[in-house]
Amino acid sequence: FPYRERSIGIPTLEEVLARFPDVPILLEIKVAPAAAAVRAAIERHGAHARVVVDSFLGDALAPFRGSRIATGPSRNGVARLLFDTLLGRAPRAVGYAAISVPLAYHGLPLPVTRFAAALAPLGVPVHVWTVNDPSVALRLWRGGVRGMVTDDPAVMLEARRRVRRSGRGRALAEAPRAGAQRERLDRPARTAGGRVSVRRRRGTLRARRSARRRGRPVGASGTTRGARPARRGRVRRARFGLISGPVFRILFG
Repeated sequence: FPYRERSIGIPTLEEVLARFPDVPILLEIKVAPAAAAVRAAIERHGAHARVVVDSFLGDALAPFRGSRIATGPSRNGVARLLFDTLLGRAPRAVGYAAISVPLAYHGLPLPVTRFAAALAPLGVPVHVWTVNDPSVALRLWRGGVRGMVTDDPAVMLEARRRVRRSGRGRALAEAPRAGAQRERLDRPARTAGGRVSVRRRRGTLRARRSARRRGRPVGASGTTRGARPARRGRVRRARFGLISGPVFRILFG
């Protein structure tokens, strides 16, 4: 406790709004009874244009309906968005101005970049928490995520400055892709598909040469007519590999 007995305490919401009048604020309400006081403080400081109020609890967001204060979705709203995203359905309208979600919820990775793609036409920015790794932040920026909640603002700001200095497209294209799980999911699909396709090409050439030597007719696909198709198991595995990549990208953003 390095700040104990140094007259340093946690500021109140009123103090934060007064001390930083030009700073956008993403504010999460943990308990519903605090919602009315939060709304009153925001309105007293005229901060409705720079504050987004978020909460997992629908009851905590209810007092802000009809006000000029922007809100995010409750847990149920995120669940509906997740369901629509997994089914490939783009929302036509939503009842919130921004969304803030974790990278994973109870161990289940959320497709945050797919959220960003689905909500971009509606002008709804996606914020993600908690991101402390610059490589993860760069991957998310590349995927359309607009904001990061972090424990290390200096590192995140420097990463963002690098993006702006070098040009968004080039910097993000060269950014290291973070997340061992994402790499494990992507790599087998590419490797399996590439390996089997090479073998299939080699097999086709061998079949053509063999058929010509024996004087047998060759089909359009390169196999001898009437011959039993070869390597069906490998072809099936290749097809599964090529399909599984997009499926995993849908589930894990």
